[in-house]
Amino acid sequence: MSDYEYLRLDVEASEIRLLTLLPGPPEAAIRITIDVVVLTKHKIPQFEAVSYAWGSTESTVNIFIDEKNRKRRKFLNYLLQRPAIKKSEATRVTSFILSVTRNLATALRYLRYGDRARVLWIDAICVNQNNLTERSQQVERMADIFARANRVVAWLGPESHDSTLALRSLRHLGSNIVVDWVQRKYTLVSVTQCPESESTDDLITSKFDDATWTSLVSLLNRPWFGRLWIWQEVRLAKKELHLLCGHDDLPWNTFCNAVFFLGRTPGPVMPEMATPRDRPGSWKGRDRAYRLCDPMSHGSLLQALISTKNSECSDNKDKIYAILNLVNQHERRGLKPNYFKSVIEVYQDVILCSLEIQKTLELLIFCELGGPIEDMPTWVPDWSSPTVCNQLLQAKGCLNSEAHGEYVRDGILRVTGICAGTVVRVEDTLLSERPSYQKILAIVNKIKTSIIMWDDYVGGGTMVDAVCRTLCWNRFSDCYIPAVLAFPDYSHSKAFLLDLLNVKYLNYESAGSSMDHRARCYAMAESLHGRSFFVTENGYIGLAPRSIEPGDQVSVLLGCDSPLALRPDKTGRHSVVGQCHIHGLMEGEALLGPLEKMWQCLNRYYAVTGCYWPAFINQETGESQVEDPRLGPLPAGWRICRHKEESAYNVYLDQETGEQTIFDPRMSPQELRARGVKLQDFWLK
Repeated sequence: MSDYEYLRLDVEASEIRLLTLLPGPPEAAIRITIDVVVLTKHKIPQFEAVSYAWGSTESTVNIFIDEKNRKRRKFLNYLLQRPAIKKSEATRVTSFILSVTRNLATALRYLRYGDRARVLWIDAICVNQNNLTERSQQVERMADIFARANRVVAWLGPESHDSTLALRSLRHLGSNIVVDWVQRKYTLVSVTQCPESESTDDLITSKFDDATWTSLVSLLNRPWFGRLWIWQEVRLAKKELHLLCGHDDLPWNTFCNAVFFLGRTPGPVMPEMATPRDRPGSWKGRDRAYRLCDPMSHGSLLQALISTKNSECSDNKDKIYAILNLVNQHERRGLKPNYFKSVIEVYQDVILCSLEIQKTLELLIFCELGGPIEDMPTWVPDWSSPTVCNQLLQAKGCLNSEAHGEYVRDGILRVTGICAGTVVRVEDTLLSERPSYQKILAIVNKIKTSIIMWDDYVGGGTMVDAVCRTLCWNRFSDCYIPAVLAFPDYSHSKAFLLDLLNVKYLNYESAGSSMDHRARCYAMAESLHGRSFFVTENGYIGLAPRSIEPGDQVSVLLGCDSPLALRPDKTGRHSVVGQCHIHGLMEGEALLGPLEKMWQCLNRYYAVTGCYWPAFINQETGESQVEDPRLGPLPAGWRICRHKEESAYNVYLDQETGEQTIFDPRMSPQELRARGVKLQDFWLK
């Protein structure tokens, strides 16, 4: 029996392949047929799409593809223009062999019906994986395939001794609550006005014992949740979506509600005190599932890259290609799957397209020195492996400025920005895992040796304020409108820091057992993980990747919201060290100076855009505005346009050219230099 040979798809005719899984008993060999069909918005065949984890390619199983000569020869005749085959040959069925991973073979046995055929789309079978041209073309079509499937089935694997218990528990959690993802809160279905509290948590999970928590941990740590491609497979599904484990299934919306409940509380402060639900590493799968379910986790390329950075794929180019369909068309302009390119070329294309088309450098926050790929410029993020630090989105350092720069040659990128200070002291936090109270206390004590804690701060306020906002990356519930309840509030966090400075809490029972303190420690851990604390020569403090050194420069680049640490060399070129948090420079102060005391910059959620935008609040009147009060009148020839999302952000019209832009013309290099801002060019290598 010969191996199956794929026939060419007609891309212009919008052809795809579908497989028909033939019926049979569980023990029987797997037999399928493969048909070429047209898939367009006007012509949609009936089929289900399957999402699954490929498993090891070293362990394979042969399945059998039955094919009638009539269909095969008809296509060959079309290609080769040969005479038609004889009628006596037309009904002959020939079987071919196709090797698939053992994991897929197991899935097919569970998906197979005993009494009827089932039409499916499965990437490993319906796409010729050995044809790079076809792979590139079909990856672009996956959005259409999953969006137009009658049903998407997410195969988690066969049942285990406790998977039924886990699914039953998830069904119980998810069907008893209504989730508000914006404010990160839930209400009980039976009492929709019941406020969220610890008592409601206990009410829902009152019958959960250690075996239940262990089953949930086991299910959420299954390989499917770590697979990168599932992101677009589940997020693009427009109709039915079900999780399938063995023969048990669970609706996706119910699962998302349950994961929200499980993911809303941080892990324990003291690992040695943990129950099975909270032991270190137990909730890695929960955290990935939470990001996958979160509707706000993939709206932009930046957010999608952050959410999927720990997901796995077999080809490192797919770190980009697997998420392109999750972002809007404007952001993926210029980026098309091309498996003939090298990994470095693919990643470099992402940065250059962002600069040249989107006019932004925001993706530079993924850069870290010392990545595993050699010969990659430091301004090209290495997405092939997770970054050490968490990328945190709270900065507005460049305000609404357009990136200015160009690719020069030989791996050099010229960009424009301002140097805000030079690092003179560094303290490594040595925090590489989830925190204990004692570790946080040790870090605070180290920081105390680098600064005078009770002084005023160069960026305004006191040094205690600056340290508190730095350790938590200024992510507090009261920095958002409406408040994000998953974050600690600022006043209590500052009180907690003062207690740490005074060493008020000396044991776990008085500090770590409090849910509020656990949340504060968790918030600090997210900021401190993989980072060092630093002080600049002009008195600013901040956090940066652990590779930062004295002599590095902290800079704000036009088009990049977060300040970056740059390392100058003797030739005047710079290496990108990584993303920084510098209190007093996170809201455009390096370019426009500080806000007047009456003004506060917060993050307001706008349902019309589905995301947060900067809002300037007048604390005397309580009024909110989109316009930064530090900006003066628009340059001659410019005006603000009316548009349907004007409550969230401005759109500017160049009256001479008729072109519109979301970038503020008052933040152009020419206008900033006219204000006295000392911009300079950085040559990144």
